[in-house]
Amino acid sequence: SGFVILMSASHGSIRNFTISRMVRLYPAFWACCTITFIVTLVIGAPTYSVSFNQYITNMTMLNEFIGIPSVDGAYWSLFVEMRFYALVAIILIIGKIHRSQELILSWLIISIVLELYPIWKLRTIFITNYSTYFIAGATCYLIYSKGLSALKSAILIASLFLAIYQSTSQIIFFENHYNTFISKYITSTIIISFYIAMILISLKLTGFIGHQKWLLIGSLTYPLYLIHQNIGYMIFNVAYPSINSHIIFWGTIFLVIIVAYCVHRFVEKKLSKSMRIFLESITDSKKYIRIFK
Repeated sequence: SGFVILMSASHGSIRNFTISRMVRLYPAFWACCTITFIVTLVIGAPTYSVSFNQYITNMTMLNEFIGIPSVDGAYWSLFVEMRFYALVAIILIIGKIHRSQELILSWLIISIVLELYPIWKLRTIFITNYSTYFIAGATCYLIYSKGLSALKSAILIASLFLAIYQSTSQIIFFENHYNTFISKYITSTIIISFYIAMILISLKLTGFIGHQKWLLIGSLTYPLYLIHQNIGYMIFNVAYPSINSHIIFWGTIFLVIIVAYCVHRFVEKKLSKSMRIFLESITDSKKYIRIFK
């Protein structure tokens, strides 16, 4: 997100940025949220339940801001994304997107200071639990677009160490919560692997594996993310132990991939185009100037 959002914001206005984010997020979300709502009504009880008011509020994507639970637990990261978008929107409004590197560095310093001296309201505003990944992604975009430098390298290294520190310091909590062992070495390796992958992309060293098929696979990741969690749990709850666990597991994976493909193919691609045209039309200031003239 840090990479893509900065790329999107760097080449447009607040209007274009807002439209691009709405077109990207809402069509697939509306479809997947509706599917999850219906499945919950049919097979969710007694573990999972959702009210109609909760569903309608979720469709705005603003439910977490007013304390209404998400229809699906996976949506928690959308709340984080929306806060990141808000920060980027503020930067666009004040016309400082060209100062991205300085702003990213400032965000990193603030994140480190608030990790050492927590002020919870400020931590919420600056999204410090996840800021390292946005910072790293945005820095990777700057490397991709403007080249590598000592400062960008330092930002990446510092954000990596902060990400590893934050993640490994949470291990005890998650071990107790999920009653399982979590290796700090595996956790750190996963984070480092993602950093390496993004750095290779930003240095344009992955072209040799480029292929058209990645576009389709990549396009499925968002609807798959939206649809996989609670529906998967509900299928497990209903089908096990009557059906073999391996069949349930692989069958559910196959099912959610098919649903994700259908959402992308028949909803997201079609609705996104219409939605973009509509939003561009109603926000076209030149159109209103012509009307008043």
